[in-house]
Amino acid sequence: MSSMTRRQLLSGLWAATGSTLAQKIPARSSAFDCEPIIIPITLDSGTIRTPPFPVRSTGFALSIRLEKRIPFHELNCKMGLNESFLQVCHEDPLLAIDWKIWDGDRLVRSGSLRGRDHGGAWAKDSIDRYMGGFEGERNKAFIIELTTTQDGGILKTCNPKLIIEADGNWWCWSG
Repeated sequence: MSSMTRRQLLSGLWAATGSTLAQKIPARSSAFDCEPIIIPITLDSGTIRTPPFPVRSTGFALSIRLEKRIPFHELNCKMGLNESFLQVCHEDPLLAIDWKIWDGDRLVRSGSLRGRDHGGAWAKDSIDRYMGGFEGERNKAFIIELTTTQDGGILKTCNPKLIIEADGNWWCWSG
Protein backbone atom coordinates (compact mmCIF):
# COMPACT_ATOMS: atom_id res chain seq x y z
CA MET A 1 0.00 0.00 0.00
CA SER A 2 1.50 3.36 -0.98
CA SER A 3 1.55 6.20 1.50
CA MET A 4 -0.01 9.60 0.95
CA THR A 5 1.49 12.84 2.20
CA ARG A 6 -0.57 15.28 4.25
CA ARG A 7 -0.41 17.73 1.34
CA GLN A 8 -1.89 15.14 -1.04
CA LEU A 9 -4.59 14.18 1.48
CA LEU A 10 -5.61 17.76 2.22
CA SER A 11 -5.51 18.72 -1.46
CA GLY A 12 -7.80 15.80 -2.28
CA LEU A 13 -10.21 16.63 0.54
CA TRP A 14 -10.19 20.27 -0.41
CA ALA A 15 -10.97 19.48 -4.05
CA ALA A 16 -13.72 17.09 -2.99
CA THR A 17 -15.45 19.75 -0.87
CA GLY A 18 -15.62 22.15 -3.80
CA SER A 19 -13.47 24.93 -2.36
CA THR A 20 -13.92 28.21 -4.18
CA LEU A 21 -10.36 29.47 -3.60
CA ALA A 22 -9.33 28.48 -7.12
CA GLN A 23 -12.11 30.70 -8.44
CA LYS A 24 -10.93 33.68 -6.38
CA ILE A 25 -7.16 33.42 -6.95
CA PRO A 26 -6.08 32.97 -10.58
CA ALA A 27 -2.98 31.00 -9.59
CA ARG A 28 -2.02 27.94 -7.61
CA SER A 29 -2.25 28.31 -3.86
CA SER A 30 -3.16 26.44 -0.75
CA ALA A 31 -4.00 27.50 2.76
CA PHE A 32 -2.61 24.15 3.95
CA ASP A 33 0.92 24.02 2.53
CA CYS A 34 3.78 26.28 1.55
CA GLU A 35 2.95 26.85 -2.09
CA PRO A 36 3.17 30.56 -2.86
CA ILE A 37 0.27 32.44 -4.39
CA ILE A 38 1.37 33.56 -7.85
CA ILE A 39 -0.68 36.23 -9.63
CA PRO A 40 0.13 37.58 -13.11
CA ILE A 41 0.28 41.40 -13.06
CA THR A 42 0.94 44.28 -15.41
CA LEU A 43 3.74 46.82 -15.07
CA ASP A 44 1.78 49.52 -16.89
CA SER A 45 1.30 52.70 -14.86
CA GLY A 46 -1.84 52.38 -12.76
CA THR A 47 -3.42 50.46 -9.89
CA ILE A 48 -4.46 46.82 -9.66
CA ARG A 49 -6.07 44.87 -6.80
CA THR A 50 -5.87 41.15 -6.18
CA PRO A 51 -8.90 39.07 -5.34
CA PRO A 52 -9.18 38.29 -1.60
CA PHE A 53 -6.80 35.51 -0.51
CA PRO A 54 -6.84 33.58 2.79
CA VAL A 55 -4.08 34.19 5.32
CA ARG A 56 -3.11 32.66 8.62
CA SER A 57 -1.20 33.98 11.64
CA THR A 58 2.28 34.05 10.12
CA GLY A 59 4.50 36.44 8.24
CA PHE A 60 4.24 36.79 4.48
CA ALA A 61 6.72 38.14 1.94
CA LEU A 62 5.82 40.03 -1.24
CA SER A 63 7.99 39.89 -4.34
CA ILE A 64 7.82 40.71 -8.02
CA ARG A 65 9.01 37.83 -10.26
CA LEU A 66 10.24 38.40 -13.79
CA GLU A 67 11.30 35.78 -16.30
CA LYS A 68 14.79 36.07 -17.80
CA ARG A 69 13.73 37.25 -21.26
CA ILE A 70 16.41 39.94 -21.50
CA PRO A 71 20.14 39.62 -20.66
CA PHE A 72 20.84 38.78 -17.01
CA HIS A 73 22.79 41.93 -16.12
CA GLU A 74 20.25 44.18 -17.87
CA LEU A 75 17.34 42.51 -16.04
CA ASN A 76 19.06 42.87 -12.65
CA CYS A 77 19.84 46.50 -13.37
CA LYS A 78 16.33 47.41 -14.54
CA MET A 79 14.81 45.58 -11.53
CA GLY A 80 16.99 47.59 -9.14
CA LEU A 81 19.14 44.69 -7.98
CA ASN A 82 22.90 44.81 -7.56
CA GLU A 83 24.26 41.42 -8.56
CA SER A 84 27.83 42.23 -7.42
CA PHE A 85 30.30 45.05 -6.98
CA LEU A 86 31.87 43.93 -10.29
CA GLN A 87 28.69 44.59 -12.31
CA VAL A 88 27.70 48.15 -11.45
CA CYS A 89 24.45 49.43 -12.93
CA HIS A 90 24.35 53.03 -14.06
CA GLU A 91 20.63 53.18 -14.94
CA ASP A 92 17.65 54.03 -12.78
CA PRO A 93 15.46 50.98 -11.99
CA LEU A 94 12.17 50.64 -13.86
CA LEU A 95 10.29 49.11 -10.92
CA ALA A 96 8.47 51.80 -8.96
CA ILE A 97 5.55 50.29 -7.05
CA ASP A 98 3.53 51.37 -4.00
CA TRP A 99 1.71 48.53 -2.25
CA LYS A 100 -1.04 48.24 0.35
CA ILE A 101 -2.52 45.27 2.19
CA TRP A 102 -6.24 45.58 2.93
CA ASP A 103 -8.58 43.67 5.23
CA GLY A 104 -11.85 44.99 3.84
CA ASP A 105 -11.65 48.78 4.40
CA ARG A 106 -8.87 48.51 7.01
CA LEU A 107 -5.31 49.22 5.86
CA VAL A 108 -3.10 46.46 7.32
CA ARG A 109 0.30 47.51 5.93
CA SER A 110 1.82 49.56 3.13
CA GLY A 111 5.19 50.12 1.55
CA SER A 112 6.94 51.05 -1.64
CA LEU A 113 9.52 49.60 -3.96
CA ARG A 114 11.86 52.32 -5.14
CA GLY A 115 15.53 52.61 -5.91
CA ARG A 116 18.01 49.84 -5.58
CA ASP A 117 18.42 46.56 -3.72
CA HIS A 118 15.60 45.60 -1.37
CA GLY A 119 16.96 42.11 -1.95
CA GLY A 120 16.21 39.46 -4.45
CA ALA A 121 16.34 35.81 -5.39
CA TRP A 122 17.76 34.29 -8.53
CA ALA A 123 16.54 31.07 -10.16
CA LYS A 124 17.36 29.41 -13.46
CA ASP A 125 14.56 31.10 -15.41
CA SER A 126 13.50 34.04 -13.23
CA ILE A 127 14.54 36.75 -10.80
CA ASP A 128 12.48 37.91 -7.80
CA ARG A 129 12.67 41.41 -6.33
CA TYR A 130 11.62 41.55 -2.67
CA MET A 131 9.09 44.33 -1.94
CA GLY A 132 8.24 43.89 1.73
CA GLY A 133 6.21 41.81 4.09
CA PHE A 134 3.20 41.69 6.36
CA GLU A 135 1.74 39.65 9.21
CA GLY A 136 -1.27 37.52 8.46
CA GLU A 137 -4.25 37.31 10.78
CA ARG A 138 -6.03 34.05 11.43
CA ASN A 139 -9.26 33.49 9.48
CA LYS A 140 -8.86 36.66 7.42
CA ALA A 141 -8.80 37.29 3.68
CA PHE A 142 -6.53 40.10 2.53
CA ILE A 143 -6.39 42.09 -0.70
CA ILE A 144 -3.18 43.53 -2.14
CA GLU A 145 -3.29 46.80 -4.02
CA LEU A 146 -0.32 47.62 -6.29
CA THR A 147 0.15 51.06 -7.80
CA THR A 148 2.81 51.19 -10.48
CA THR A 149 3.95 54.82 -10.58
CA GLN A 150 6.27 54.43 -13.57
CA ASP A 151 5.81 52.39 -16.72
CA GLY A 152 7.83 49.15 -16.51
CA GLY A 153 9.14 49.50 -20.07
CA ILE A 154 10.97 46.40 -21.29
CA LEU A 155 10.23 44.61 -17.99
CA LYS A 156 6.61 44.20 -19.16
CA THR A 157 7.87 41.60 -21.65
CA CYS A 158 9.25 39.44 -18.81
CA ASN A 159 5.89 37.98 -17.73
CA PRO A 160 5.65 39.84 -14.37
CA LYS A 161 4.00 38.12 -11.41
CA LEU A 162 3.20 39.05 -7.82
CA ILE A 163 4.49 36.39 -5.42
CA ILE A 164 2.91 36.05 -1.96
CA GLU A 165 4.58 33.45 0.23
CA ALA A 166 4.75 32.52 3.87
CA ASP A 167 7.97 33.53 5.63
CA GLY A 168 10.07 30.80 7.18
CA ASN A 169 9.47 27.40 5.70
CA TRP A 170 10.35 25.58 8.94
CA TRP A 171 6.70 24.67 9.52
CA CYS A 172 6.03 23.44 5.99
CA TRP A 173 5.02 19.86 5.44
CA SER A 174 7.15 17.67 3.26
CA GLY A 175 5.78 15.70 0.39
